[in-house]
Amino acid sequence: MLVLSPRIFAESFYNCKDILFLSWFLISLLGIGFYQLDRKKYGLVLFGFAFGLAANTRFYGFILLPAFAGIAIFDMITDPKNRKKILRQTFLTCIASIVWFFILTPFLWESDFQQIIGGLKVAVDQPVIGDAELFMGRFVAPRDVWYYLPVWIGITVPVLYLALFVIGSAFLPFKIQSLKDSDTRFELAFDIMNFLLFVIAIMAIVISKGTIYHGWRHAYFLYAPFVYISVCGLNDLIEFKISGKTKMKIKNGIVFSLCLISFANTGWWMIKNHPLDFVYFNEIGKNYAEDFTRDYWGVASKSCLLYLYNAVQVGEIRVGVNSDLTYGSAEITLLRMPEAFRKRFTPVWQMKNADYLCYSYKNTPGNDYQIPDFAVMKTFMVDGYAVMGVYQRINPAE
Repeated sequence: MLVLSPRIFAESFYNCKDILFLSWFLISLLGIGFYQLDRKKYGLVLFGFAFGLAANTRFYGFILLPAFAGIAIFDMITDPKNRKKILRQTFLTCIASIVWFFILTPFLWESDFQQIIGGLKVAVDQPVIGDAELFMGRFVAPRDVWYYLPVWIGITVPVLYLALFVIGSAFLPFKIQSLKDSDTRFELAFDIMNFLLFVIAIMAIVISKGTIYHGWRHAYFLYAPFVYISVCGLNDLIEFKISGKTKMKIKNGIVFSLCLISFANTGWWMIKNHPLDFVYFNEIGKNYAEDFTRDYWGVASKSCLLYLYNAVQVGEIRVGVNSDLTYGSAEITLLRMPEAFRKRFTPVWQMKNADYLCYSYKNTPGNDYQIPDFAVMKTFMVDGYAVMGVYQRINPAE
């Protein structure tokens, strides 16, 4: 599920913060899992190490500490014989985690309390550059739309994973009675922790009006507990008892077949649309993709430049690199191309001096964006919605 998630996979190539944070967040949960499910002390060490890196990457990483403390409190309540041991291990792990975070954050070394509070405030209230995001056909400030994250998750995660998450969540209440069972209570507590982590984190972002823009990339860390609950849902389906061995085999055969079909379909879509797989919308979302933010990274700039290189056979290619067109990515892409490729291009900042343009469909509704004095040469499409437009001047440049 982690690999066959088109947006997560695509952004792993260039999103050096949100995907990194998701990784450390996931490894932190793994550390808790090692300790909670197998009582392995090295899980605590792994958690402390990964927590420091997660919290250093994004402030939202601090939500891991209360999650860990909550599950430790549950362990102390249900395992009174080892209460002191659990308390000692939990206390030492929390201290070690904070110390590791402090070591990794040089800003804190010479700062006073007011500076630290100011730094945390900046970390939470990021610049409001995302207050005009195309969402459901209108421009919004995501912090003012409480359903912004649920909608984005609902239209960009493969439908099978969404269904399994719903099933895994629905089964949780029926398992509560198992909390009294000494053999399964630790595993169930870990399941509940991941579910609450996902729900409470979304609620915290909504209530605090945290800065979110460019789809839901700032909340990609939620995908860690999301995938875990989805896997729980798959396990619940497989273990769900129905009368008769033959019926059980048929039921599980259907489940496995649906998984294989979904994985194959998603994998083929990624291969077919790479490197534009960052604009993935699932079977629900692709029907409405024109009403949502698309190429907010300007990643399709490379496809545009490659097209111009092959389409324009002679003369220099004066291409506009104004940040309003591709958010600066076209110029960066040129810098990373081979010298022989770059020599054919002359990047210009002012559109009036450009002969060709690359235009990313970030906050542009529909599929047909018109630019005065320019005509469309080619539009890069995915599932019927525009990602990048290549334009050629039709009136002489000044």
